[in-house]
Amino acid sequence: MKAMLLAAGFGSRLRPYTDQLAKPAIPFLNLPLLAYPLFQLEKLNVSEVIINTHHRPETVHKAVDRIYPKLKMKINFSHESPNILDSAGGLKKVNDFFKNEEHFIVANADALTLFNHSKGLKPFVDSHINSQALATLHTCEHPGVGTKFGGVWVDEQFQVIDIGKSKPKNYFKGLHYTGYLMLSHKVFDYIPAKESSHIFLDVLLPASLKGEKVMAYSENLEWFETGDIESYKDAAKILYNRYQKKSPEDSYLKTLTDTFEYYKVSPITNSPNKFQEFYKS
Repeated sequence: MKAMLLAAGFGSRLRPYTDQLAKPAIPFLNLPLLAYPLFQLEKLNVSEVIINTHHRPETVHKAVDRIYPKLKMKINFSHESPNILDSAGGLKKVNDFFKNEEHFIVANADALTLFNHSKGLKPFVDSHINSQALATLHTCEHPGVGTKFGGVWVDEQFQVIDIGKSKPKNYFKGLHYTGYLMLSHKVFDYIPAKESSHIFLDVLLPASLKGEKVMAYSENLEWFETGDIESYKDAAKILYNRYQKKSPEDSYLKTLTDTFEYYKVSPITNSPNKFQEFYKS
C-alpha cells in the first residue's frame, strides 16, 4: 500500500517558529513532527510515501533525512508552487503515484495520536477495505467537536452526513478527525478540475450526495493538538512528563515509547530558540 503525507502549508499558526522551519519539521520531543505519522505508516508496512510541500520545503527534506535511516519506506516529494493546491488538489497532482493502488492512505504531517493497543492503524484500514466505502475517516470522540473544532457528523451506521462546526439535522454523533484518511482509487473521479480543492468539502461530501459511501471509523485514543504555539507547548509538556513517569496504568503511552525506540532517540523538550540547532546536531 502507498500513502500521502500532507505537509504543504503556510506555517501561519506557529509563527515565529515557522519563519525558519515548516511545521512538520518542527521538533517535538526530539523528533520532527512528521516522524510520528510516518512511524504509524511504517507499522502498516506502507511501501512508498509521497509528501507534498510548500512553505520552507527544504526543511521538510531535512526532517525526512534526519529520520530516514530508520525508515524502510521509499520517500518521494511533490512541491506545490506558487500556490498551495489544498488536500484534494495536491492529491490530484500526484494521481499517477497511486495508479495501481485500489486503496491508499492520506495522513496529516502533524497527526499526533496515541493508541491504547499495539495494532496502530491496521483495524482502521481493515474496516475501510471491508466496508467497500469510497472513503473512511479515522476519528475519535472529543469535547471540542462543534465548538473548538469542526465535527465529523455521522448517522447510526457511522456514515458521514456532514463535516464542519454546524450540527446537521438528524445526526447520531459528532466525532473528531484525527488526521488519517483511507481512500479508494475511485475518489479521483470526484476531484474537480479546478487547481485547488478540498478533500472533504469539494470531494467527499458531494460524492456522498451522489450515493457514495463515506464512513467514519471511531475508536478510543488520545489525540493532541499542535496547531498553535500554546497547544504545541502543552502537548510537549504533558507527554514528556508522562513518558518520564512511565505509569504502568497509562495504556496509551506504549505508542510514544514504541516511536522513540524505533527511531532510537530519547525524548527531550526542544527549546524553540534552538530549533535550528536540532538539524545541526
